[in-house]
Amino acid sequence: MGLKPGFSKFQVHPNIIRQLFFLAVLLFLGIMIAKELYFMVGSFFGAITLYVILMYPMKYLVIIYRWPAWVAAFSLMILSLVIMVIPLIYLTTVAVNKVKPVIENPALINDVFNKIHEYLYSNYNIDILNVDNVSKISEQVVPFAQKTLGGTFSALGNVFLMYLVLYFMLVQTRQVERWLRKNLPFKTANVKKIITDILGSKRDALYSEGYDYFEYIRAKTTKYPQEAIDAEGFNKVVVSFTVNIDGSVSDFVISIGCGNKALNNEALRVIRETAIMNTWYPAINEKGEKINSTITKQVVFLMQ
Repeated sequence: MGLKPGFSKFQVHPNIIRQLFFLAVLLFLGIMIAKELYFMVGSFFGAITLYVILMYPMKYLVIIYRWPAWVAAFSLMILSLVIMVIPLIYLTTVAVNKVKPVIENPALINDVFNKIHEYLYSNYNIDILNVDNVSKISEQVVPFAQKTLGGTFSALGNVFLMYLVLYFMLVQTRQVERWLRKNLPFKTANVKKIITDILGSKRDALYSEGYDYFEYIRAKTTKYPQEAIDAEGFNKVVVSFTVNIDGSVSDFVISIGCGNKALNNEALRVIRETAIMNTWYPAINEKGEKINSTITKQVVFLMQ
């Protein structure tokens, strides 16, 4: 194949030059942004840690007790502040107050090292903490301690940023989980692959949080309707629905009713709300193909 007119054998195509320049600009901008936002890294990881701890209590308050999301988020944030952050800040403040006089007066450190040196030299003839060595240690330790002390006072700003990020993560829990599943290594496609590798090619539909969690939420959110107060004894309603190949759920129907319309409607409501709360992984047949499948759940009503 011949060369295109105007190009020598060792000439780089302009498109490649433009692409490399564009990548260099992106890399430069990324480094500059990371450098400017480096102080937020601790706040971000702190928010993630608290989000993992508070995620299920948040769902519990919003789903079961029907609290507004912002009220539940503020309540949990205040609780975590009282239980975890304030004691930590208090202990840090106490430690700083104890260490601060020593940092501001390096002579105290030198006196301690001199006493240790005298004891070692007089009893064991060990001369490692002489004047020169003590001075070198002080030159390294004191600036580091002063820097650490200064960083302690900026921790309050990081705590504020941490809770700001945490608030939006808690209020937008659904969006955060969808984004994580889509963009992180454990996104839905990879989770499905892992499940398939573990359980084999053929399997039934799976609830992402597990069927135990499904039953837990179902039991907690079931309410005995006031209209069914005259329905005495033991009443069971069976509800079935379809898990489609894309993981969505549909076709919620009452397979076996109990003869009371209010109880039937309540069973239908609670199963539907629990099913759409989290992701479903569709069933797979012997050929490894995704298929629609029917799930059947029962709700038991017992009038006390």
